[in-house]
Amino acid sequence: MSAKAVSFHRIHPSGRLGALSRVFQALQSGLPNEIDWALRAALVLSYDGLKLDKVVGLIDLVLCQADHFILSDEMGALLTVSDEPAAVAAAQKAASFLAWANPLTSTDTAAKEGESKEDQALYGLRLMQVAQIVRNVSHDQVNFTQLGTKPKILRFIERSLAAKNAKRFITPDKRTFYNVVHEHHVALKAHAIEILGNIAPCVHIVQFEDGGIYAAKHLLKSLWDSDRNDVLFSLVSLGRLAFNSANHSWLRTLDETVLRRFVQFLALHDIQILAATLELLYQI
Repeated sequence: MSAKAVSFHRIHPSGRLGALSRVFQALQSGLPNEIDWALRAALVLSYDGLKLDKVVGLIDLVLCQADHFILSDEMGALLTVSDEPAAVAAAQKAASFLAWANPLTSTDTAAKEGESKEDQALYGLRLMQVAQIVRNVSHDQVNFTQLGTKPKILRFIERSLAAKNAKRFITPDKRTFYNVVHEHHVALKAHAIEILGNIAPCVHIVQFEDGGIYAAKHLLKSLWDSDRNDVLFSLVSLGRLAFNSANHSWLRTLDETVLRRFVQFLALHDIQILAATLELLYQI
């Protein structure tokens, strides 16, 4: 006989508020073991429903655990990958470790810690935990505004969408952070796509040009994907972006090639593709 699932806060000695308070303290401590516990606890709590307006600052502390991925120039290079051999070689030469196990540690300490496989595996785990927590809280409509207006969320989305480009920076002589990102690129992209689709109505593309524009261009590129589900998701997400009137000026500048693609979708015998296309065109 299987046991009934019990919410985390019901088994915590001080209840839900006590659990959240403990998570806050652990994330602020800068201690690796405390942070590990806090991310695991926050992940469990995120499945049970978290209203970010009731726990102000929690999502910021969670995102801090992926600061290197979100903010560093090394990971920013994922967005500017070139097919030119010289550019690839230059990117590989510039690849380096920074800010590993704890973003509060010094660069030198973090670099030394990052050279062990254990530290790399730990960072990969934390990166995925952050992605899962953000994905879970993004399903609650109450959280759309907070997530959609945070530049770090959009940066996380754009770099997760570009994670597959980490392969270009991998060298055979040394294992680096790019190896870790590439190992998780499929899951990172899936989480990023889900987060973007959820919060799209609250994303103002032009206001956060670096993250918003990249994410929107990814959706446009996916319209030519061979995977029907990716095409459908892109149409739905573009339609949700169009819910925000602030994005209409950008959507109305789409080039003729994209508009022709929409017309092609209208001729398909696929009710979901057709409905999503009509909804998008109606919005703009």
